Amino acid sequence: MSVLPHPERRVALLLLSLTLVGAIAFVAALPGTGNEILSYALAICLTSAVLTASVLRCTARASPAAADAEAPLDAAAQCTGSSEAPRSAQRGRSDYLDRLKTVLTAIVILHHCTCAFVGSGWYLCVGNFAASSFAALGKPLLLLDQSYFMSLFFFLSGYFTPRSFARKGRRDFCIDRLQRLGLPLMAFLYVGGPIVGVLTQAAAGHAYTYQPDPGPCWYIAWLLLLSGAYAVIGGPPLPEAPRPALGRLVGWGALLGMVQALLLALLPGGSFAFMPITLGSLPFDLAFYYAGIAAYRSRWLDAPLATSERVLAWAISAVFALATFGGTVANTAAIQQQPHNNSTAYYPSAAFPMPACDAAADPAC
Repeated sequence: MSVLPHPERRVALLLLSLTLVGAIAFVAALPGTGNEILSYALAICLTSAVLTASVLRCTARASPAAADAEAPLDAAAQCTGSSEAPRSAQRGRSDYLDRLKTVLTAIVILHHCTCAFVGSGWYLCVGNFAASSFAALGKPLLLLDQSYFMSLFFFLSGYFTPRSFARKGRRDFCIDRLQRLGLPLMAFLYVGGPIVGVLTQAAAGHAYTYQPDPGPCWYIAWLLLLSGAYAVIGGPPLPEAPRPALGRLVGWGALLGMVQALLLALLPGGSFAFMPITLGSLPFDLAFYYAGIAAYRSRWLDAPLATSERVLAWAISAVFALATFGGTVANTAAIQQQPHNNSTAYYPSAAFPMPACDAAADPAC
């Protein structure tokens, strides 16, 4: 099946957008229950898709002729008038993008370690302290990370999607994504996540009931959804365009921030179909994935930013960082006085006390 021309792509994108809005409205109308139903439905759909892809892959291996049934989708270039397909063969690995992925991975590890020590957003919180001097540093660090790091991961994923799609074709692209990403997701969703839940709840002295848990692999689930959407549409609904000016991007960021604020109000549960809803989440992740696709097709990353744009970008980043740290430090006392969530797993606990601290022998405990 050939890719859709631009008008049909716009219609398909509109239908997918309406589906997303409907899902958000469903979750907002049924707090707690709505997101649980949606998450289980998503898990069932992804599991079915992964199993189907596994069967198709095994069938293709058993019958080599079936594996060559669909040629790589060079029709994308004919349909869009772009050189996307030939260009995919010309581009090699980009060292700076590899380094960016490495740095972002390290930031993710640092982010979740920080979550454990400031009592927020992780399986196990180390230390149930009434006051923590680390909160003044940890809270703004989490806020800064959340504002950009997952969005950049989606940007990178979107950037490499057109090349993979053009090289493999729709069928092999979908099967490959479901195999390489879907199988690890299933392993953590049904095995790894529940095991982590058992261990952390046991450490906190809480009872535990088995349930699928995507944990940090929510990103993989959404990447599969977006890859599927790209496979259906066949590319962006617009032709190639020059890179927007930085000022315009800042304006779009402000508009997305308003959408994010609305989602935070509509989805107070903090989650939507596996994805954590916080600063820099759903609208930014979707926009950055689309921007990554557009950046690849229009070669936005081939030319560096102008000096004025680079200075403006650093200035905006510095102001945001200073405002975040300053505001958090000013409210550290209020943050420390907030009651702990009883559902959070804290260590040490009555079931697993800190072995290095003996209150009878050490008055500092």
